[in-house]
Amino acid sequence: MGLITMEANSGSYFQAAIQLSIITQSIMTSLYSAGTMIRSQTELQQDMTQLGLRLDMWFNSLPSEFNSQRPPSVSSEPFVRERILLAFQLCSAKMLLTRPCLTGRRSSWREANEISFTSRMANACLDAAITIVNFLPDEPRSDLIPEQGPWWCITHHVMQAVSVLLLALSYSTTTSHDPSSLIQSTKKAVCWLRNMQDPVAERAFHVALNLLDGVAGRYGVDVSDLWNMGIENVISAQSHVQLPVSDAFMPACLPAHIVSMATPTNTHATVSSYAGYDAVVTDPAFPTHYAATSFNNSCYMARS
Repeated sequence: MGLITMEANSGSYFQAAIQLSIITQSIMTSLYSAGTMIRSQTELQQDMTQLGLRLDMWFNSLPSEFNSQRPPSVSSEPFVRERILLAFQLCSAKMLLTRPCLTGRRSSWREANEISFTSRMANACLDAAITIVNFLPDEPRSDLIPEQGPWWCITHHVMQAVSVLLLALSYSTTTSHDPSSLIQSTKKAVCWLRNMQDPVAERAFHVALNLLDGVAGRYGVDVSDLWNMGIENVISAQSHVQLPVSDAFMPACLPAHIVSMATPTNTHATVSSYAGYDAVVTDPAFPTHYAATSFNNSCYMARS
């Protein structure tokens, strides 16, 4: 890939984003293709190690202005937006790389070095998910994503982080993270989904909240405040239908007993008109895709 330390400008940002996309595609091909099922654990571990090194090399090649580990001195500092966009993309790639170590497949990694490897990968996966959540302010702000973050795919990033957090809470994984802190991070992400003012994010909110409700009960954590937070906008004055669960937001890697928890029950709020579907009208009227009202094209790429 010819990774060298770059100078911060719009061209180097575009180059860095493309390079990271290539590595992400390699992760998908190596770990999530059909041929993965017939490969040995040693081969998979070697691939994960090599791909992790490629991510490290890519990160080390970034100019300091794009380094997400260096907090900006002022909010108006140049390239803050590019730094956030690359950080979201990097965390997404890290979660894809390390997520296999969070599932039940870890039970087949018997040797001591394999157990140590999967524990490190599981912690790295959770660290990436928590980093995504930490990028979001504690108080949801609908104006922040259009101005600073990837408004066009923020729901994907947040749901990816929620899936990782729920996996860690669902399986008996050996990590250094306390379950209560994982639940708090998940609650924060769910709150953001609720406040994005987007039909896609709102539907994701209901799926994520159903899953979190079932998992949190195991740890004696009450998440009823999240249900109360979403009640005011899920009741229509006309008629009522039950909110369907979309497979598009159901993480395929979640265990069956957790997926079953996402089925809405009559004890929770229902909706009558959602995402353009009316309970009476049979022809769906799809809503206009979410667009950032305050988005300025000049903010997408940094000045040279």
